[in-house]
Amino acid sequence: YVNTSVAVSGDGSRWENAIPEFADALNIAISNCGVTEIWVAAGTYYPLYNPVMTSATAVSTDDRDKTFLLPGNVKIYGGFAGTESLLEQRTDIHGENRTILSGDLDKLGASNTSDAYHVVAAVNNSDEIYLDGFTITGGYSYGVASATVYINGITFNRRMSGSGMLINRANTKLTNVVFENNPTYNNGGALYIDSNSNVEITHSIFRNQTTYGYQVQINAADGVTNEVLFDNVSVNDNSFTGADMNITSASGGINNVEILNSEFYQNTGSSGIIYATGGVNN
Repeated sequence: YVNTSVAVSGDGSRWENAIPEFADALNIAISNCGVTEIWVAAGTYYPLYNPVMTSATAVSTDDRDKTFLLPGNVKIYGGFAGTESLLEQRTDIHGENRTILSGDLDKLGASNTSDAYHVVAAVNNSDEIYLDGFTITGGYSYGVASATVYINGITFNRRMSGSGMLINRANTKLTNVVFENNPTYNNGGALYIDSNSNVEITHSIFRNQTTYGYQVQINAADGVTNEVLFDNVSVNDNSFTGADMNITSASGGINNVEILNSEFYQNTGSSGIIYATGGVNN
């Protein structure tokens, strides 16, 4: 159990003994295979820890590399008031009980070059990653194009995509997730999906995004297949130079993307709703 409003940190075994930091709960889950669920009360949470940069022992010294690295086989739920005993008792998860994962590291409330490059990361994990009931905001992946960051065994060549969430070689399910205000210099301001990822996004919202490039980027390099499902998703009130969604693949890459029961409205961009280029995009 996690609740940012608790005065004293407990062991996380119940609401009365909640842990105040979501980042610490993730670290406990990563190191303790006995943790199968994390319940997070309403409030705003910031990433506290940097991933390793070039090896298992070299930690990034750039505070903007701080991210919430999600573990596999742990179901993570937000939107609680902090008294519930059953998941079904959650109410108003995007209102009064909104649980926010924010990259606004300086807490100034405006996007700038002090904010996290990637608020949330699901990287190099064949186990199921599950996130339900959160708002992801405040990412800002503007940085030096040649810079690299090493996350969970994978080196990323630039800090220029996936301000809200970065998914790479990971099986990920997102439900009741809101992406808003995650600018990027390149592609996938809200969400960047790459490299043999299996992703399901349901009952989620992409909104209030002003960015260069694209709101969602799905990328398949040579020899890579991505399977992505959008079901009951709303993409609205966004402004960008590209499209709502960019689906791109190299000559040997495959993107299988399915969009069901979803709506796109009040968005402005030069490339329309969906822009697909490259090898095989279904």
